[in-house]
Amino acid sequence: MRRLFVVLTAVVGLGLYGCSKKAANQEQASETKSESSPQGMMPDTTGAPRQEAVPMNDVPENPVDGLAINPYFDEAGTKTDIAVAPGEQFKLYIMAQTVEPYPTGSAQLRLQLPPGVNVLYTVETDHKLSSLGRYDFNYMIAYDCTPPGRFVVVSYVLQADQDFKGGKVEVLPGFLSDNATFLGFATCEFIEVRAAGGTATIKLKA
Repeated sequence: MRRLFVVLTAVVGLGLYGCSKKAANQEQASETKSESSPQGMMPDTTGAPRQEAVPMNDVPENPVDGLAINPYFDEAGTKTDIAVAPGEQFKLYIMAQTVEPYPTGSAQLRLQLPPGVNVLYTVETDHKLSSLGRYDFNYMIAYDCTPPGRFVVVSYVLQADQDFKGGKVEVLPGFLSDNATFLGFATCEFIEVRAAGGTATIKLKA
């Protein structure tokens, strides 16, 4: 699938929504049975909300202004360079930057690390609903619907090996099954929006 992470978000969101509404729907169904409608007339559904998926080809190729996924070396999202010694462990935070009118429920990205830097483990937030994929190929994560702003999507504990010479961390589009790529978010209404990717610098400590 070209947009598996949207499906992932939709399944999680609809599952949670269905659980929370199950009792209410059963009660509404009972009430509906007890009411009568004029014979030969269909129920009025003009006021019912409709949710339509945006066709894949309709997703703009350029990032939306104000949407970004950036790497930082602190949870506050202020530190974009760090110096480390061979063998040293340190933490990398992947932070979302979103703006109105884009509350989001999932993100998709790929992380490129410099040679000699390895991921020891992944730290996902309490708001995570589900995740799929590898950080260096196509990482997809669904989380609680989050209003526009800055927030940590995921973080990693990294380690520089003995051959590390320095380099850049880059947030790039994830690879998809049809050789396409995507970097960005799905909104809480399951509409895809592309984002810009940032960089950070890891230096070799003198």
